[in-house]
Amino acid sequence: MAEKKKDKEKQKEKKKKVSEKPVKEAPKKEAPKKEKLVPKKEEKKPEKPKEEPKTPAPEAETPAPEAETPAPAPEVPAPEVEKPKEAVEEKPKAEVKRPKVEDLVEKAYDLVEIARSTGKIKKGTNEVTKSVERSEPKLVVIAEDCDPPEILMHLPGLSKERDIPLIKVPSKNELGSVSGLEVTCVAVAIIDGGEAKDLLVQLRRQLKAMD
Repeated sequence: MAEKKKDKEKQKEKKKKVSEKPVKEAPKKEAPKKEKLVPKKEEKKPEKPKEEPKTPAPEAETPAPEAETPAPAPEVPAPEVEKPKEAVEEKPKAEVKRPKVEDLVEKAYDLVEIARSTGKIKKGTNEVTKSVERSEPKLVVIAEDCDPPEILMHLPGLSKERDIPLIKVPSKNELGSVSGLEVTCVAVAIIDGGEAKDLLVQLRRQLKAMD
């Protein structure tokens, strides 16, 4: 029994010695170095063009109602071609007879004589001139054989300015006689024809036609 105890003690000592021996540390394995991961730059993908929202296609327009076909225009008859008329010989127009100066002179004498008794007249160069300047006379009568002729030279132009017809008679003696004077008279202005109004109108028209 004692030996067994000794053996047990010896075994315990051996175990202690073994346990006391320095345990060689196993060489530490170096951990592999971790490579630094460099973040890769993300390649920018080209942006896709934004698709515009598709608008709905417009509805097809309803076809307009067909226009009514116009009624055919009535046929217009072709104009008839006029047949050339046979040349008609034109008759020469009758020439308007101009009154003779002698006839006008006789009418002037008659007019002065009638107007003197039934109308109103002015006698003498001065009275006639004043009357013409006032545009009173319907007709002026002067004698061609006035002496000197310069006495009456102004009356034709003055009468024309006032649009008063003027007639020349050949004799101052005859003109004085129809005027109711016993002497000669070279100028008479008829203001009112009296009963010879128609004769006055006729003589005025004939004198204006001769101008």
